[in-house]
Amino acid sequence: MRPFAVILTGCLAVFAATAAPNADLPKPEKFDDTGFVSIFDGKTLDGWKISANVEFTVVVMQE
Repeated sequence: MRPFAVILTGCLAVFAATAAPNADLPKPEKFDDTGFVSIFDGKTLDGWKISANVEFTVVVMQE
């Protein structure tokens, strides 16, 4: 019985590996860049402003 289970598992693995690449992938969405303004130039933080009204709370969980 054990050799049958090993062979069956191997066959299922081969089937799964060969069936997945043939699946139809969804087409990527197309985005309209009209009016898009980048706030990050990829090199510096120019144009970024720190808000003076920043409030935050630290929560410490203890068991």
